[in-house]
Amino acid sequence: MPSGALPDESEAQRAARYAEARGYLATAVDRLRRANERGRLYGLSHPEAQAAIDDAWGPLNGALELVHPLKVHASLDGTIWEGDLLVPEDDDKPGLGRLLHREGIQTVAFHQGMTRDELVGLLGVLRLNLGLPQYEEETLDSLLWQADLPHVRTRPWPRSCAPRRSPATPSAS
Repeated sequence: MPSGALPDESEAQRAARYAEARGYLATAVDRLRRANERGRLYGLSHPEAQAAIDDAWGPLNGALELVHPLKVHASLDGTIWEGDLLVPEDDDKPGLGRLLHREGIQTVAFHQGMTRDELVGLLGVLRLNLGLPQYEEETLDSLLWQADLPHVRTRPWPRSCAPRRSPATPSAS
């Protein structure tokens, strides 16, 4: 049975399920960028941020119902799933992939059973400005671990490959 295939599922059915999940996930990743922006601007309890979180949660949950775990890879070009760039990112439109990559996260896996509250917890950590003195001894990976998100798992870049922050690279605010 191919990896990710369900019992009694043909290759065509698997491909259709993955295509549907890709659509949901691409929408979720783009909406997570907006939810993170709103959370940073207004705080996560603000109605604008709550609406953006709801907009992201629906497609993320839809993708999780089709494929689990959802393991995405962070890159400067964007978020990658199954070798496919979901939403391109650049300096003018940074998003989840670029933020995670710059902060040393290689992959994030969303597992079945994830709740909206865990998504809010994830965004709560992502909105932190790691350049502030109170976080100088923390990494994004350690803060995500401390947040105790049971259905969200991260893997940092190996030390030899980890992106390094330079003075010219802005940190998450």
